[in-house]
Amino acid sequence: MFLQSHRQPGVATLAPANHRTGSSESGWIGGAVEIQVLGPVEVRHQGASLRLTRRQQWLLLGILALRVNRVVSTEQLIDLLWGDWPARNARATLQTRVSELRSALQDCQGADQQVQLVTQRGGYLLRSEPSVIDAYRFRGMVAEARLATSDQDRIRALHDALALWRGQVLGGLLQPRAHAALGLHLESARLTAAEHLFDAEIGRGNHEQVVEQIRELAGANPDRERLIGQMMLALHRCGRHVLVEGVAPRAVRNGCEGCGPGRGGAAVRVLGQYHNLPVYVVSSTFGGA
Repeated sequence: MFLQSHRQPGVATLAPANHRTGSSESGWIGGAVEIQVLGPVEVRHQGASLRLTRRQQWLLLGILALRVNRVVSTEQLIDLLWGDWPARNARATLQTRVSELRSALQDCQGADQQVQLVTQRGGYLLRSEPSVIDAYRFRGMVAEARLATSDQDRIRALHDALALWRGQVLGGLLQPRAHAALGLHLESARLTAAEHLFDAEIGRGNHEQVVEQIRELAGANPDRERLIGQMMLALHRCGRHVLVEGVAPRAVRNGCEGCGPGRGGAAVRVLGQYHNLPVYVVSSTFGGA
């Protein structure tokens, strides 16, 4: 089972070729509530999808799901929803969105209220088993991979964890400050899980099956030196020259142009010495794509 790339604007996502959303492979059993935040926010219950009409409703649900069973204060929610430019009536608007979302969740679930939106101590919380939220299942699968005693089990757990990702956290709806608070650590954990998976696959001799996946992810994340090194090693084992200008111009260009001097330099250094591979650095500035 190998990774299959799904392109979305500005994001490189990974999924195993035979993954089916909502299957037991993802750790979610059909019929229960499923909340997805590793991509556009979605809620499913017994085959039905929650229908919301406003962007802030989805964003509010996603924020509370990421902080499941914890009270998020009204002030925090206003900051996470509006950032530096809160609406004049932000508090009243938030109360309206909470009421709308609570009604939608109740209608979606019927008598089976597994997920509840609760008003408590100057804020709100989403009360639920964490396992219904894909971000928490992702963390659990990564932990399972760390404890695995065989490469096969480790690869399976990492594949299943990465399969949960469908794009940026909350579909890229978060304001920059909110994304830094809620999304960056998850996206960094995703890249680390992919690096662990690539190490395991390369170690088992599966470099040909994953080399293009590594190239795509390395190009989108030029500061991940481990990922760049994995790209070089996989290319080398495939019998292909590791030529910076021909292999990863986007990665090196992104590291060298418009950034501080450390970023580009680090990318070029690791490309020059990782595993003593034959790397040819043509220039620190590249043309073409």
